[in-house]
Amino acid sequence: MNKKTDTNSAASTALSCSSERSLRNPCYCEENVWRLAYRKVHEQDINNHHNDGNNNNNNEEYHVVFISNEEKCCPMFQQLAAENEAKPCFWDYHVIFICTMNNNKEEEEYRHIYAPKF
Repeated sequence: MNKKTDTNSAASTALSCSSERSLRNPCYCEENVWRLAYRKVHEQDINNHHNDGNNNNNNEEYHVVFISNEEKCCPMFQQLAAENEAKPCFWDYHVIFICTMNNNKEEEEYRHIYAPKF
């Protein structure tokens, strides 16, 4: 099957989902972050193309962060998988997506942290 015409591929669904929240699948943080990152990068490319590069999002930088430790026990708060979102849910690892806004090279303003709740 040709990936370019596969409407069920991760790339295709990342772009076609109606919202970022609808990208998520429980317990698959790495896939969810990949889809979110793919969507953000391609949205930025599309916006730059349509706005001749004059887009306020030009200063956004994206980072994917893998969180783990030797014990493979990472407490994460505000997780839907937890009985109580105020208490930690323990994962062997977790992946988050961070969007930073670079207003100038010496000072970064952290604007969004996407930590999917699973």
